[in-house]
Parts: sequence; structure tokens; C-alpha cells
Amino acid sequence: MMMREEEDPIRLAPTDLVPSSKFAKSVGTYLDRAKKRPLFITRGQDVDAVLIGLDEYRALLREQQRFEDISDLLLALERLGTSMLTKEKNLTTEEVMAAVGISQADIDVVNLDELED
Repeated sequence: MMMREEEDPIRLAPTDLVPSSKFAKSVGTYLDRAKKRPLFITRGQDVDAVLIGLDEYRALLREQQRFEDISDLLLALERLGTSMLTKEKNLTTEEVMAAVGISQADIDVVNLDELED
């Protein structure tokens, strides 16, 4: 999805731009630089990719998870509020399990370690 220039939050300095041909010739140098700040790999006049360090990537993943957790919490609070206002009956875990046709025994045999892969 293309973003209009005035909406794009990225502000680039000339030192942040690396032509893909230069990048290919000196990958190690640019990997070291990317640990300090993002590098924008260009092809022609367009930025084609962003290279960031592993620590920065991990921080982005943590921030994304935090955002998703907050979003889930807000949705749960909204649903709880709606339920309280409309006096809807909340389903119990047992009612949900019966509706989808699973039992506690079905859940007990699941190896949680296999699900994380």
C-alpha cells in the first residue's frame, strides 16, 4: 500500500540510504551499521527494504504484542460493558465447549508444546 508523502512518518537522512548494489558488495559493513540505526536499501530511486538490527526487531515484536494485548483487553471490556448494559447472559466455558463439541478430556490430551511450534 502506497502512502502519500505527507502521511509517511519516515524521515530519511542521506546516510540512511544504501543502494542495493553497494549493499551487496559490503553486506558485513551494513549489518554492523544496521545495529545502530535502520538502513534503507534503495533500488533506483525507490526504497525497497529496511534493514534493522536484531535488538530493534525484537523491540518491535514486543511492542506489537503489547499493542495486541491492549487491543484484546479493550475489546473484552467493550463486550463486558455491552453485556452488562443489555443484561445478556454470558456463556460459561462448559456451554461454549458443548456448543463446539469438545470435552475437557479432549483438551486434556492436547500437548501444548506441540501447539507452540
